[in-house]
Amino acid sequence: MSHRHLLVFLTLAGIVVHGAAASGSPAPQLRPLISGPVYFHSQDDLFSRIAAESQLGDPEDRKLLAQLAADSHVEHLRDSTSALTVVQVDLRNADGTSRARSPDGNYYYYVVRDTAKGLLLLGRMYGQGYESHLEDGYLQFDVKLHRGATRIISIRFRAEDSALVNLSAPPPLLATGPADA
Repeated sequence: MSHRHLLVFLTLAGIVVHGAAASGSPAPQLRPLISGPVYFHSQDDLFSRIAAESQLGDPEDRKLLAQLAADSHVEHLRDSTSALTVVQVDLRNADGTSRARSPDGNYYYYVVRDTAKGLLLLGRMYGQGYESHLEDGYLQFDVKLHRGATRIISIRFRAEDSALVNLSAPPPLLATGPADA
């Protein structure tokens, strides 16, 4: 019996989810992020980036961006250093169904920090929902990722100064020398 694992990798600009679970559908594919810090002058710029990455439509279409902003859930939070914003990406069809929600009920969540240079993209989370709390001055997120009807994976993230860190990622493999050395 083969086992598949969910692997979550971080980049400075966000996370990219790879892999699939034994049951349920894989995460929708996003266009890769540019490495290095990404700043937005406004939430409109952020929603333009979201539209482009999630392939929900033309990132220059002002009507689409207004609908994306209206349908998405925005939560304003604060850690020990500054304000953060979490955007649950959603875009509704005329019948009320979501174009952004996966078949398992998961959404992308963009996390940005308010800085003097603009909104700094810390990263993305993927799951059906999250709970947040402060721990040692850092805002932490407990994300519930649904994989099929019965499989739920818990992933913990921490918002640091310039990155969203996946605290649930497996530790890196340790390099070992030859066994017979």
